[in-house]
Amino acid sequence: MPKLEPITIYWAPNFPLDEGYFDWDILYNNPDTLSTSLKEFINKDTANVGLLRCPAFKDLIKNVFYFSATLPIDCKIQKKEVVSTEKNFINVSLGREPSFLNRTHINASMSWVFFSEEPLTIEVVPPFILESPHLAYGTFVPGTYNIGSWFRPVNAEFILNTGIEHFKLNSGEPIFFLRAKTERPVVFKRFSITQEIRNISITCAQGATLFGLNIPLIDRYKLFKNTSMDKKTMNLIKKAVIN
Repeated sequence: MPKLEPITIYWAPNFPLDEGYFDWDILYNNPDTLSTSLKEFINKDTANVGLLRCPAFKDLIKNVFYFSATLPIDCKIQKKEVVSTEKNFINVSLGREPSFLNRTHINASMSWVFFSEEPLTIEVVPPFILESPHLAYGTFVPGTYNIGSWFRPVNAEFILNTGIEHFKLNSGEPIFFLRAKTERPVVFKRFSITQEIRNISITCAQGATLFGLNIPLIDRYKLFKNTSMDKKTMNLIKKAVIN
């Protein structure tokens, strides 16, 4: 079988650039590979017959990566406000109006952007298999889109479990998994966010405000390509690549 060419995912922390002298890049760990992390916990007695040998499981975790933070989240909701209980912490605020009964939405002050020169669908989902204690409190809001055709941010939004008014996520704990829907190997390249790049992500995120509600993703993709925003975005990103 011929060796497949890698596909590159360009990514960056996506944060406001007008918040004083802090460089918030330092909050964002580089992505980790799920399959590599799992190998640290292999039961050697079942190494040849265990779950990691199962074709169905191996296919599931192929090209799955996870993202984490260098600081924890620990907060409580009191009188419709979010109060952080750590001395050093990531800020959290109340999110959108709850979509489910008795389940509060919260937003941590973290966001990521992803882009590819080629069509590539990604899924961002709550972490699984790896121990993720924060799932006792709530779950990351999942989604899927083509990062070669749209440039929207992935925000750290969580839906708390029924009746829960406390949320805790440890430093280094997986926040979400990213699954690249491709058979090709994936290479990540980190870049620095600039105001011009950030403005494009905000424009895509606010698409409903610009073009109306319930615009299908396929129509947004066409708009992005027909206005050459894909080329503009890629040119800006390549100038900002770190590694």
